[in-house]
Amino acid sequence: MNRIVRRKGWALGESQEERRANDAAAAERAGRLIGFWLPAEAIQDWCSALRYRWRERAWGPVVTLWACVMKHVQGNCGARSMEDWLISMRDCVLPGSIDGRDFCRARARLPEDVWWCGLKWLGAKALCQAGMRAFGLRVLLVDGSTSQAADTPANAETFGRSRNQEGESRLPLVRWVLMICAGCGAVVDASMGGYHESEQAFFAALVERLTAGCLVVADRGLCSFMAFWVIQQRGSHFLCRHHQRRKGRKVRRLGYKDDLMEWSYRDVRFVRCHGWWAWIPLVKKDLRVHVVERQIVRKGYRTFTLRICTSLLDPRTVPAGELMELYLKRWRIEGAIRDLKTGFGIDRLRG
Repeated sequence: MNRIVRRKGWALGESQEERRANDAAAAERAGRLIGFWLPAEAIQDWCSALRYRWRERAWGPVVTLWACVMKHVQGNCGARSMEDWLISMRDCVLPGSIDGRDFCRARARLPEDVWWCGLKWLGAKALCQAGMRAFGLRVLLVDGSTSQAADTPANAETFGRSRNQEGESRLPLVRWVLMICAGCGAVVDASMGGYHESEQAFFAALVERLTAGCLVVADRGLCSFMAFWVIQQRGSHFLCRHHQRRKGRKVRRLGYKDDLMEWSYRDVRFVRCHGWWAWIPLVKKDLRVHVVERQIVRKGYRTFTLRICTSLLDPRTVPAGELMELYLKRWRIEGAIRDLKTGFGIDRLRG
């Protein structure tokens, strides 16, 4: 019975002092790791570029941003524990009562655009160090989901609530779309807004910021003429599951259930997503798409027929089998979203 059994992050048999010492050591290691990935100089540069001025105080923009990240890394702990963490890191006593209010005020003062700067910073570093490449392109995965927001009149007016035959939802809902690195699952870019906005609109906002040399992999809900056309105008390529409503003319046969299709540009007059409207006058010709259909047989899984389409047209440099294997890796973003919602608490936004 000398074996120590660990439950809920602490070991049975440890004294209260030992647990506090272990928690403090873990917090210190996490603080050093966050400071490595989000340097203080970079955060100060972002704030200066945003024309945000701050005074020299315990809860400056650097410490506040680090504490917010720490709060979610530790499982969405309370604001009071963040003030305890700052005391343990600085070995000092903060003025006023330790009730979490100072941290909440500092978080409210922090500009919202600082978060986007941090997201882009970390996403770029993730792509450089652990990015996945296929056919000479950086592979990015796209999908969307929703989160609950605090029940306030402002959130209800901005984001809205879901409605069904049972009535309205209890809390407002935020819809968001993520673009992640296929190699390590890090979030590269994100777009968010009201629940009643379509994912196509948020996807269009992500495509507007897309850099050249990428291969975007998405589900059939984002498959559209304008998505293919705009992504190619950005110097990148698109791979998605073929939508059942996409009809086209067969140009030629490339192989077994491997065809080159042509989608008519006249269908763009029926586009309802406002994110694509600025691009519609520039579309002057039909679009050619590579369509592949295969039966997916995997041990332990149900056999199904998968039909995908891509803007990569050459079957010699882009074999159909490799395209299928690449698309099946799109399920990695489902696991990344699950980890963000369950492990980091973004299923319900409390900030």
